[in-house]
Amino acid sequence: VPSNWDNISITNAPKYKIENKNESKFILFNELPDNHLITIRPGSKSSPKKESGIRLVYLSENPFFDHIKLSLEVLDKQDIEVLLCDMNGRILAEQKEKSAIGVVNVYFETSGISKGMYLLKVSSNVGPFIRKMIKV
Repeated sequence: VPSNWDNISITNAPKYKIENKNESKFILFNELPDNHLITIRPGSKSSPKKESGIRLVYLSENPFFDHIKLSLEVLDKQDIEVLLCDMNGRILAEQKEKSAIGVVNVYFETSGISKGMYLLKVSSNVGPFIRKMIKV
């Protein structure tokens, strides 16, 4: 059920219930009528919530060899900073995007760094997320 449907009406299906889980709504039927058309309509709708923040869409293999690729979906305009750091916090590669929105692709060439453990840090208006990466 779309998240902006505040309530619903169902015809020809007397035995059902609605469950809400993690802001999603599900219709559970105890039994389905044989060969009857079931109509599900919104009783009322609200405006959908605007999503914000960033999503990690793609991250290359971990452990990695000679490069790291990642794609981020930026849901609202914001500054993004992506850093590759060694375990002492020294920055080895970085990419900054001002007022980014949409898909941001990042590529770090890593053939010149030693094997070991590294930190990939993505910072934005909603805070950072950090992923441990291992070079082999």
